[in-house]
Amino acid sequence: MLKLQKSSLILISIIVVLTAGCVSIYTLGYTPGTVWHKAEDVKSGTFGQNVGKGNYNFPDNIDVSKQVTAGTMFKVGSSELSSSQLKVNGSSLVVTSTGNVGIGTTSPQANLEVKGGMYVEGASGDVNGDGTVGLQDVLFIVRWLNGLETFTKEQYIRADINGDGKVTILDADLIQRYLVQIITLEEARNLVGKQAADKAIQTTYDGKVGIGTTSPQAKLEVSGNIIAARPTTADQVATKGYVDELIAEVRAIVTGAQPLVNGAHTQQDCINAGGEVVDSDTAYKQCRFNASACPSGWTQYKNWSTTINPSSCGGCYCQGGGCCITGTYWASILRSGSCPSSHSWSNNPVEYAVYGTYGTPVGGSQKCLAPDCCTCTITSPITQIGCY
Repeated sequence: MLKLQKSSLILISIIVVLTAGCVSIYTLGYTPGTVWHKAEDVKSGTFGQNVGKGNYNFPDNIDVSKQVTAGTMFKVGSSELSSSQLKVNGSSLVVTSTGNVGIGTTSPQANLEVKGGMYVEGASGDVNGDGTVGLQDVLFIVRWLNGLETFTKEQYIRADINGDGKVTILDADLIQRYLVQIITLEEARNLVGKQAADKAIQTTYDGKVGIGTTSPQAKLEVSGNIIAARPTTADQVATKGYVDELIAEVRAIVTGAQPLVNGAHTQQDCINAGGEVVDSDTAYKQCRFNASACPSGWTQYKNWSTTINPSSCGGCYCQGGGCCITGTYWASILRSGSCPSSHSWSNNPVEYAVYGTYGTPVGGSQKCLAPDCCTCTITSPITQIGCY
């Protein structure tokens, strides 16, 4: 017969009780090759110090209210976090301890390094941040390009509607084409807008540059006309007007006929057409006509003109369509410019104001969706115009 002392019976009883309640004692799941740990073993510090080294399986979420120190590396699936870098999904995205970001590379040498192709969709086009893409955004871009506006970083980003990394008149043109429903915003932000930027200027491997052509045959080949300033030295591009002036000047030596600016007509031609020979901004004179437009066969010289105040200001009638139902609208919301004034004889643009409407068409009930849907322009009448 096996005899147990009283102390042995007490020990067996304790073991039985602990065995019955062991489910609530252990908090870490079991991974083969490791050991179980009691709840009281898990304390502040590191697993290596308090619960021993090894692999640990947590069957549920872990809530951490304070900092977790992971030693040399912390891994979650195929992602890794160490003291030197963060890897997401293997090496598809890497962030180093110096702040460099790599996509497709594990050792980025710049703030952002991408190994492989990259596609950037264009921005919203809502430059002024009013929640819509409209004429005001076009005017904002144009004024910025002419040094009349400043952009915040956010506005600059929003203005780059085709996503080519810069803001140019092309962005304004794409928005205008969207407003008149030639293209969609999706097309402006993606392939249509990008194609327009890509084909504007072509550069070949051997250093040839083409504008308007995809196969330049010289250092610079332009398919189309060039507008250039009047040359002042022998090595500058000569414009047609400048060449015509020289030809007319030679002719004048023989005939006595003095050329006008750009050489297309002579001073006598001006007088015969009913105009007045007046000074211009060059050594050659121009012809001033008391009219709102140049005669047939003549061309306005720059902005030379005289204007008067318009008969009305504050609004005008516009024709609906697009995002307005068809009809005639009274437009009185000033979209750009100011109430036109006038200027005396000078090289100044004609004063104008663009008005839009939310109004109801004459005889109708449905309103325009936005002030840019139906616009009209009031300009100051021209009474004198400079021609050549």
